[in-house]
Amino acid sequence: MMIPQGRRYEIAVFLFCVALLIWQLYIPPALGTADTSDSAKLIGRYCMGPAAPAESPFFDFVTFRYARGPGYCWNSEMPTSAHLPLAAALGLETLMASGGIFDVRVLGAVYSLCFLAALAGLLQLRRHSGRLGRQLLPAAVVLCFVNATYLPWFNSFYFDTASFVFLLMSVVAICRITVRGPSRSRDYALAAICVILFTTSKSQHSLLALAAIPCLWRPSAEASNATPLTRSTCCLIAVIAITWPWISVPLSYRTTGLYNALFYRALPHSSNREAALAEFGIGSEYLPHVGQHAFEPHSPLNDPTRALYLERRLTVPKMVLYYARHPGVTWHALLQALTEGSLLRARMTIGRNEFRLGNYAYATGYPPGSQSHFLDVWTTVKTALFAWRPRVYLGYMLGLLGTLWFLILRKPPYRKKQGALLCASLTSMIFLALFLVLFDGVDTGRHLFLFNSLLDICACAIVAVI
Repeated sequence: MMIPQGRRYEIAVFLFCVALLIWQLYIPPALGTADTSDSAKLIGRYCMGPAAPAESPFFDFVTFRYARGPGYCWNSEMPTSAHLPLAAALGLETLMASGGIFDVRVLGAVYSLCFLAALAGLLQLRRHSGRLGRQLLPAAVVLCFVNATYLPWFNSFYFDTASFVFLLMSVVAICRITVRGPSRSRDYALAAICVILFTTSKSQHSLLALAAIPCLWRPSAEASNATPLTRSTCCLIAVIAITWPWISVPLSYRTTGLYNALFYRALPHSSNREAALAEFGIGSEYLPHVGQHAFEPHSPLNDPTRALYLERRLTVPKMVLYYARHPGVTWHALLQALTEGSLLRARMTIGRNEFRLGNYAYATGYPPGSQSHFLDVWTTVKTALFAWRPRVYLGYMLGLLGTLWFLILRKPPYRKKQGALLCASLTSMIFLALFLVLFDGVDTGRHLFLFNSLLDICACAIVAVI
């Protein structure tokens, strides 16, 4: 049977992406993402740690092989759907009879399959784009996502990896029920499942899923075969999933983020720091800690008594009110966060010091913190334009969104209604991802990873609607 030309193009792009995945993640020197000590939050429940700890210093080198031992056991009590792909990988590792050693590249294979499933769905959706968009969208996706900026994260235990993969799956699933023909109940169920996986992947990202609720409901019910009961059930379950990470996350973890946001991110820009502390009910004896983060040895959070004192006073509502009352502080904190995010591949900056996450294992002989730049043309261009230029980076974000809205509002009425719904959802997610980082002041570069991902999704969306 003759394969239509359009299908041949989709198959060729898909196979090309499979080859790129294999090349980067499995052909030596295989790529991964070095640990910042966050891996234990996921694998501590499985009593796993680096098989060769001496070869796995934080930030510098990737660890591929992990062993089990009682010394590695730790329950971080962090709720996350990242346990699901890890459980699947552990099941595969058992079938492979690995002798008790877990290779993180098996987890990378699970994430790769999820990524390829999202890619396959996206290649089908391109048929609903304009003539130029149908041809250029696959190239834009490869340029933005199938490179060493994103793929090495698959070979890691970061919650951010699950967030990124489940975000892509959610975007594709939501687009299926918005731009295709009549949607069925199973299409809504699939979209709801993807959104739930995304929102439960990491508590910092859970609120982003609120922007997907209107798309799950879809006011254009005449284009849907799903009943109002089905759609309302999907929305309700998604809302419950959004609130669950915020309710179940350990209070100490939330306090650490808020402490960093206030003392490290916000207060250095305050003209009256003592008065600012008083707004939280915190005494002036904590003034010496302004400009310091929670992970320093002399942090008050290391003292149980003072940690309890701060837990009772540092709350999300108080932090929201503080930012609202002090727009100047908010603006400077936002610029500082954007400065770190503009570095793209530098995951953490403290002052002018960059801490990069290496992509190579110690045995490869690469210097500490070395990063691959395979097919990283798009990231290289953005870094050259935006690095250390937060206002330019903010202008780029606004320019992308403005361009997307301009193109959508020029569409015919029916397409305009569909596009506006999706564009409003994407716009809300981008702004939420940017402002939520103000509530966790350290490691902003990595915490803006999803923000950068959403901007790349926005760039691909512009290509799709041309």
